[in-house]
Amino acid sequence: MSLSWPWALLALLVIPLVSAVWWLTRRRRRRAVVRVSSIALVRTAVPGRSRWQRRIPAVLLMLGLAVLAIGTARPQATVPVASSSATIMLALDVSGSMCSTDVKPNRITAAEQAASAFIRSQAGGPRIGLVTFAGTAVVLVPPTADTKQLLTALGGLTTSFGTAIGEGILTSLDAIAQVAQRIPVVFPAHPRTARNIEAARKEVGLRAVKTWEGGEIAGPGLWMLPAASYLDFLDLIQHAVLVITDSGGVQEETTFLGVPCLTYRATTERPVTVSMGTNRVVGCDPQHLLLNALEVLQEARHGEPGSATSRPPLWDGRTASRIVQILKEVWQGDLACAGGRGPR
Repeated sequence: MSLSWPWALLALLVIPLVSAVWWLTRRRRRRAVVRVSSIALVRTAVPGRSRWQRRIPAVLLMLGLAVLAIGTARPQATVPVASSSATIMLALDVSGSMCSTDVKPNRITAAEQAASAFIRSQAGGPRIGLVTFAGTAVVLVPPTADTKQLLTALGGLTTSFGTAIGEGILTSLDAIAQVAQRIPVVFPAHPRTARNIEAARKEVGLRAVKTWEGGEIAGPGLWMLPAASYLDFLDLIQHAVLVITDSGGVQEETTFLGVPCLTYRATTERPVTVSMGTNRVVGCDPQHLLLNALEVLQEARHGEPGSATSRPPLWDGRTASRIVQILKEVWQGDLACAGGRGPR
C-alpha cells in the first residue's frame, strides 16, 4: 500500500479540532443552565433521544472527515495480475518468388492463410507484429493485440520485385554486364529465374542483348542459356576463367576443378571451399561483386594463382572406391564373427 499524496493525511488533524470545538460547545451549554421547577415540563420540551443517539451525528461527521482525508491522499496498491508478456513477430516474404504455384494456390496465398489461422488462434494471448521483406524489411504492423488490424494488413499483401529476383537481380546483372565488357559471360538460367528476369525487365527496363533463344537480357557479351544438363554445366565450369554463383554445390565443383569462384552471398555452408579451395564469399553488394570479379580477371591475365588452389583432403574423385572398401571391411568383420567367409 502506498499514497500518491501522503501530505493530504494532515487533513486528519481536523478531526481532533472538531472534537475539541464540540467539547467546548457542550461545556458552555452546561454553564448556561436554566433552573425549572417541573421535571415533567422539561421532559415534554426535550425530544426523546437517548445519549448514544445524540452522538451519532458527531460520529458520522468524524468518519466523513477521515474518509475525505484518506481519499485525498490517494492510496494505491500494487496487485499482481496474470498476463502474457510474450511478443511474436511474423516475417513474410513478399518477393516475386511467392507467386510460384508449387504450393496451392500459390505461395503468398498459402502464407497468408497460415498466418491468419495462427493469429486467430492467439487471440487474447501474446502481442503479434507483422514484418514483410523483399529488397528491404518493413514493419507492416508493430506488436499489437488487435487481431482485426493484423488480419486487415495480411489481406493487403502484394508481391514485389524487391529481392534478388527483382531489383536486386537487375543490379547484379548490371555489375555482371560490366564484367562482360572484358570477357564473355554465359548465364545458364533456371526457368523460374528466366521468367522473373523477364518480368523485372518489363517493369524496370534493361538494355537489349542477344541470347541463345533470341530474347533480350542485359548487354553485349552476356548470354543467357536455357538450363543446362549436369555434364554440360560441369563442362562450362571447367573451361571458365571465373564462376559467379550462390549455389553450395557449385562452390564444391569449382574447388574440385580449380576454377576461381565468387559466392554472391553473405555466408557459405561450405567453408572448406574458402579455407582450402578457390571460393571467395563476396557478400550481396553488386559493386563488391564487380570489384572481386575484376581482381580475379586481373590475376588470370597475369597468370597469378589464387590465394588457395589446393583440393581439400579426400577430394580426389575416389569416394566410391573408398565406400566399397569400407563396406567390404564391415561385411568381412560381421562374417568373421559369425564364423563365415567374406567376399574375395
